[in-house]
Parts: sequence; C-alpha cells; structure tokens
Amino acid sequence: VESLESLETQDGMKVEATETFRVHQMTMNMERKSLQDVNVRRAVDALIDRQNIVDTILLGFAEPAIGPFAPSLPFAPTYEQSKETGKEMAVQYLEEAGYTLKDGKMQKDGEQLSFTLLTYSARADLPLIAQVFQSDAKQIGIDVELRQIDTPEEYMAPNRDWDLATYSNLTAPRGDAGYYLNATYHPTGALNFSGAHEPELTEIVDKLNQTVNQEERAVLAEQAAEYVHENVINSFVLHPSTIVAYNENKVTNWVTTRSEYYIITNKLDVK
Repeated sequence: VESLESLETQDGMKVEATETFRVHQMTMNMERKSLQDVNVRRAVDALIDRQNIVDTILLGFAEPAIGPFAPSLPFAPTYEQSKETGKEMAVQYLEEAGYTLKDGKMQKDGEQLSFTLLTYSARADLPLIAQVFQSDAKQIGIDVELRQIDTPEEYMAPNRDWDLATYSNLTAPRGDAGYYLNATYHPTGALNFSGAHEPELTEIVDKLNQTVNQEERAVLAEQAAEYVHENVINSFVLHPSTIVAYNENKVTNWVTTRSEYYIITNKLDVK
C-alpha cells in the first residue's frame, strides 16, 4: 500500500481496491499449555489493536475483523455482543487465568508468560502486525519472541514449538464457508495448525458437509463461526482489500474481483 501514491502518478496507471474474502488471523497453537486456558486466548484477542493496524499498516485498505468471514457474506454471524478489547481487558482475562503483573512481568507460579510468534514475509503486512502485537504485549509484561519462517504451511503443522502465528487465508474462495471450516477446524483439516479438536465444532462441520440447502448451510456456518468466536479458537485481525494497479492504456476488460482466483476471463486482453 505504501507504493500506491507513486503508482497513481504514472500516466495511464489505474488503481482499484475492493473488499475480499480474505482474513488475516492470529493462529493459536492449542497444544501449548498456556493457550489451553480460554482466558489466555481471550487476552491475546483483546491485545490486538485492530483499528490501529488497519489505519497505520494497511492505510485504511482493510476493515477490522471479528470472525473469519467478511460481514457481507450471507453466513457471517452478526456478533451482536462484540468483545471488549484493549490492554486493561487483556490484564483482566489474565488475572482470571491466575496471572499477576509483578515487577513488570505478567507471571504465574513465578514464571513469565511468553509466546513465540511466527510470521512470514510473503505478505508484507503480517510481520508488521506481529511487531505491533509484540510491542503491545510488552506493555503488560508479556514477552513475545518473533520468529520469521519461509513457508507457513510447511512449518506450522510438523513443528509445534510455537504459540502464535500470523496467517492469511481466503475463507470463502468459492463463496461458501465449507472450505475454510473443514480445512481450519476439522481434526483432519490440512490447515488446522491450531490443533483444534472440538467435538461440538466437528459435529457442526460434519453436518454442514451433509447439507445441500444453501439457507441451512448458512445457519450451520454461522453456528461454527460463533463457536470459534466464543471459544477463541484463533483470533481475527482484519479483512484486507485487494488492491490492483494496471495500465489502462494496455489492459482491457480487467475486473477487480473479491476472490483472488477468478482473474483470467474470456474478455481480458492486452492491446
């Protein structure tokens, strides 16, 4: 996004932006002892300063996320009761989990709460989001070690020596919730990096897989998203916009779409 201003000054260059089906999320490793406490997960969620990240890192080309699905999708819950966030709320959750802030360190049984946070540079905004989180966590005595990895899909599943990870995913590439819910929250899911094994959630996803009616599928998808929200199985940062720059003197019939998969059409051409 930092290059948009210079791109717009170039002759014939057109810049377009649209909301997408993508979400930047904070994946939580549920196999780590500290994160098995829902109040610790709620504290992590409360620490994410979504609006600040949208304004400073994405320069407004995004919207804060509550859940995985963009609000405009028919199966996105309304989330009538938004969670309270901020450092003070995070401290309250940690106190409920038995932690106390002592000598500038958030600790329990004499041991400071610390997280290893994975991030990767393929999406340039993710390491910056990780740095903001690290800075905010430090202010309430949590030590966050940032670790850069190359390919998250190759590292996160076989290696369990991490607590949190910034990750970006298309949650509805074909306009349906099934892909994301199966891949991310079903015990057999290829993207279930959190190690989630929640029988109630699995039952909802299994039922979704056997349901054809779109309205019934939307209800089940909402139930699954609500469960993820309530139990903080992963946390959601923002829905980034897709931003495209192209030379309109050369490219014809380009359409900036919400899904990143359907780019080439029978009308797209180059003069």
